[in-house]
Amino acid sequence: MTIKSINSEVSNPERMWSTAHRRSRRAASARGSRDSHSFYEKNPPVPTVTEHIATPMRHRRKNHVQENILFVMRSKPFEQHDPRIVDSVNGSSQSVLNSGLVSTYSKKKCFGKIPNYIKKHAKDQRERMNAMEMEAQRRMEREANCFLSLDQRSSILQGLQKNWSLHQHQFLGLSLFGDTPHEKRRQDIIQSHLMELERYIDILKSFPTITILD
Repeated sequence: MTIKSINSEVSNPERMWSTAHRRSRRAASARGSRDSHSFYEKNPPVPTVTEHIATPMRHRRKNHVQENILFVMRSKPFEQHDPRIVDSVNGSSQSVLNSGLVSTYSKKKCFGKIPNYIKKHAKDQRERMNAMEMEAQRRMEREANCFLSLDQRSSILQGLQKNWSLHQHQFLGLSLFGDTPHEKRRQDIIQSHLMELERYIDILKSFPTITILD
């Protein structure tokens, strides 16, 4: 806090009553009053009645159709409240939709239709059954091909008997005395073929069912 210095000079009484001193004091006070009111500005003058020019009001016709369209577009959708029903004398109420009095399920688009997961399950089951049937059929075909049929058995038996007859005819045409090594070797070969054919013929006649292995 600062303390202003006080002017201790005493003015001259004779000078206080002089005309020049009074004028100087009036000028200083006027200058001080002008400086204190320098922040305020002079307001503009109020306009007279003749200076105001009245503009005519333009009346616009209201378009009710457009206003209704904008009102509907800007308005919120209507929220349908859940209706309730009183079902007892005590005043207890419940929702009409949950009470079973309104046919909600019969009006659905999926009413009376088979669900998609049941269709998918039935389709998968049909595909599995078809695959199992095809596998069983292929297995039966393989098993059928593994067994020798009667026609094949009879044709093979006839061919073996025919070959045995040819070899038997050749064996009987040989000389009783195989002097040369060539004749002896041929006799042994024909005799081994006859024994092999007889063995096959006995197998076919002994077993009616013959399995063929790959």
